Amino acid sequence: MGFNAESFLQYRLQPQSLTAGMKSRIFLAAAAIAVLAATSWRWLSRRRLRKLASMIPGPPTLPIIGNLSVIMGTNDQAFRNLWNFSKQYFLTCRLWFPSCLVVFVADGEDLKTLLNSISCLSREFVRKPVSLANLHHDIYLAKPEDLVRQRKVIYPAFKIGILKKYVPIMFRKSEELMENIEQTNHEEFDIHKLIKICITDSIFSPLMGVNANLFAKRQKSFQEALHYLGQFIVEGFRKPWLCLVLIFMSSRTFRNVSEKRRIMVDTIDSITKEHEEKMLFFYQIGNFKEENATESLNGQLLTKLMDHTYGNQTPTLNTDEMEMDISTIYYAAFDTTPVAIAFVLSLLGFHTQVQEHLQGMKYLKQVIQETLRLYPPVPFAPREVSNDVDIKGYTIPAGTVVTFNYMA
Repeated sequence: MGFNAESFLQYRLQPQSLTAGMKSRIFLAAAAIAVLAATSWRWLSRRRLRKLASMIPGPPTLPIIGNLSVIMGTNDQAFRNLWNFSKQYFLTCRLWFPSCLVVFVADGEDLKTLLNSISCLSREFVRKPVSLANLHHDIYLAKPEDLVRQRKVIYPAFKIGILKKYVPIMFRKSEELMENIEQTNHEEFDIHKLIKICITDSIFSPLMGVNANLFAKRQKSFQEALHYLGQFIVEGFRKPWLCLVLIFMSSRTFRNVSEKRRIMVDTIDSITKEHEEKMLFFYQIGNFKEENATESLNGQLLTKLMDHTYGNQTPTLNTDEMEMDISTIYYAAFDTTPVAIAFVLSLLGFHTQVQEHLQGMKYLKQVIQETLRLYPPVPFAPREVSNDVDIKGYTIPAGTVVTFNYMA
């Protein structure tokens, strides 16, 4: 049979179907090209960043992962590694992570420069994990002007005249704390746990008008939810692959985050609902007077928050911001404040001679301040630099996550 050129050309010109294997190879090749192009673009766009970073002291880095191994493992291991690096390089230290450059600063004058700079206010680097956790109005992403506006709402609830009303409550709860400590019979116990209960009952419950006994049923799950969501934000920084939407949505972490978020929202809703029912009467008669409400109701802070959210024709807060403020106040009540008090008591136990002078409030204040200097409840505070900032001997380039190291 002879060769038919016309039939051959017709066959070649007909569209041919692709097999599954060919499609997968084309997809992988396209994906590889896209990744290579994105990596090359990122590498070229960060040349100046790398040049300035090379002048800052720091440990050797590995390709792609940088110094990611420093913060791998448990939280305790990561903290110890960061603490060792801060001691090794003392004032200024540079670490490279896959997602960003991190510079730790401990020098007092440099910290003052950074803290006074408007270029060091952003927390944009946590936007992805915060958004994935559906915490869109979290304090981590709040703009400076929004924080100022919210603090103006909160501040009146902490005036001296109002705080004096809580002194009897704090005194009574402090006596209960001492009774609980005495019941340990001088055996080893977790002082932090007892302090958390004391602080929550004496500060958070009165400020929010929450019945401590009723709230105790939800308190543990609420604490765990806030702690888990906070840890997820840290994990998103340590494990950037968690911030890839497809990986996150198919992971167990997504289900856990969704559950903890639901617990947090449900708890806050239960707190505000009960208080709202009590306040509704004032709004219905159209004669709401804040001083009357705060005198007749427990929970001055929550009253103010709800008034600015529901009581004005042009609300100064929205419901998400009110939720954020409640979570922030509670987090301070059960986390940072108990940590500080636990360190104060621990140091007083080691330095018994100091206890004799604690009757004077000025001396007590100095003891607390020295404790906070030695053992700050928040040892590291990260911020993203939006513009280049000059410190002694170095330039921190825009896009860097500068971390205030209060432990050095």
